[in-house]
Order: sequence, then C-alpha cells, then structure tokens
Amino acid sequence: MCSDNQDIKIKGRIDYIDLAKGICILLVVLSHVLDDCYSIEYPFQRLLEPIRMPFYFILSGLFFKTYDGWFSFFKKKINKILIPYWAFYLLYLIVDMVVAPHVGEWAHGWGAPLWFLMCLFMMNIGFCTMKTFIKNDWVLYFCVLLVGVVGSHTQWLPLRISPATTCLPFFAFGYWLRNNTNFLQQSYSILTLLSIWVIIGISTYLWGARCGYCSNEYGMHISALYFCGTIGTVGMLLIAKKIKQLPFVSYVGRYSLIVLVTHYMFLKTFRPLVDLLIDNIYCRVFVLYIIVVLFSALMIYPLKKLVPFLVAQTDLLK
Repeated sequence: MCSDNQDIKIKGRIDYIDLAKGICILLVVLSHVLDDCYSIEYPFQRLLEPIRMPFYFILSGLFFKTYDGWFSFFKKKINKILIPYWAFYLLYLIVDMVVAPHVGEWAHGWGAPLWFLMCLFMMNIGFCTMKTFIKNDWVLYFCVLLVGVVGSHTQWLPLRISPATTCLPFFAFGYWLRNNTNFLQQSYSILTLLSIWVIIGISTYLWGARCGYCSNEYGMHISALYFCGTIGTVGMLLIAKKIKQLPFVSYVGRYSLIVLVTHYMFLKTFRPLVDLLIDNIYCRVFVLYIIVVLFSALMIYPLKKLVPFLVAQTDLLK
C-alpha cells in the first residue's frame, strides 16, 4: 500500500507501460483506418471500443501527482498537454483554411484526434481542483462519480468538458489503483490474467457497444461503460506486464502523443493514393494502416529533436 504523500519511487521508465500505450495507440490508428475511412466493423469492435480511451484516462490518473500545488500542476499540464494541443490545432487550422481549398478534400480534418488532448487536460485540471478542496479520498471518489454520471447526460459543454466529466471516474480509478494497491510493482499469475480476460469477454459481449467519447455519446449504460473500461484496462496492463517489451510497439508507446497528433494527417494524405491503386478494400486497409503507422513513427525522432517543447518532451514554461 502507499499513500498520496508517499509516491511510488519509479526509476526510469516502466517498460510494460510503454508497451501497453503502444498497443493502445496502434489500436486507435487501426480504428480510424477501419471506421473513419472505410466504415468496416471488425470482429473485436465491441471488446475494444469501451477500453481504448479509458486506458489513457486511467493511466493519467495512475501517474497523477500534485507537484508543488495547484498552480505548479496547472503549469505542468500546460507544458505536457495544452501546448502540444494548440501547436497542432493552429497548424491544422491553417492547413484547413489556407491549403485545403487549393489542394483537395484530403487536406481537411488533419486535427480530428486533437479533441483527446483537450479532454485529458480538462480532466487533469478538474481532478486536481477537486482533490485540492476535498481532503477525504472516499468523499472525493463519490463526488467524481457523481460528476461523471451527470456529465454523461451532456453533449453541449465547451472545451470537451462533457467527455472529460463523464470519463473523470476512469482517472480517479487510476489514482486509487496506484495509491491503494501494489499494482505497478506486483506480478500476477497467468490464471489471474486469464480470469480477468474471461470477465472482460463476457462483460463486453453482454454490454459492449459503440462508444463516442469525442461526442460523449455511448451505446451502453454508464455503469457498464465504467466497468468495462476499468476491467479492460487492468487486463491490457496485465498482458503488457507478461510481455514486458516489444521494441517497435514500445517505442511508439513511449511517444504515443506524437503518433496521436500526426497519424490523421498521413491517413488523410495517403488514402486517395491507396484507393486509386488498390481495388480490394481489405488490402486497402492493410496497406493504409502500415503506411500511417510507419510515417507517424518516422515523425517521432525529428519532432522530439527539433521542437521537443511542442511534443511534451521538454517544458516551454519554466
């Protein structure tokens, strides 16, 4: 057990966390290729839809720290989330308004995945603010759950506040997991892993549905959403713990923010060419997916070397 005032000491990076993040961002890219480009329903869609986004929210809560207080935390999240958001939002806005009208439809909408960063920022600030004023953790969890249920009935709040409030319980679960268990350090048996995935399979089969986290619209009851998202994240992390590391996937996971903010640009850019050259729709999916993943991965090194403060590798605000 560990308390909020006694943070887990982590030396260096945790390999399995990078691997899990890599698996998730690759699934996000695959979903965008299948769903956004070709409207193809895939076999494990009901399983993965309730898990992909909650994974990142839970992970953010898992590593939540207050630093030196609210203002210090706010500045940190501006550096790590808001600056990358605005940098790429403005870049893609210029492309949308200035370049796209002259070059074609493929240049529109490169910034579609950026909603996630604003949602994550609002979630971090919301949780930190609540924790600043609510000293008892169990009262905090109750208030977070209440905010989540109320938020699930809104779609109109600006700055992605609607999905941020709905998904705030995922963040709180990550915080609880770190501060009340030894999950990060403890190893688990294959039997435990299999048991959890049986539960995941049954629950997503019974309740799994399309989840529009961006629009804050869900095809399942909010309680089922929370259950499937939390148990699914735990299952993915346990798989990553067993594997520990896969070089390319772990590398992509370490810099998943860069893949997130760049992959839609390559998806939109290369799709017309792939559609022109390949007739079979499943071959299109495969080829486009590989191209998008590789080009997004190739963006990691130059971006983190040339503009590290725009991709959360260094702090712009000191």
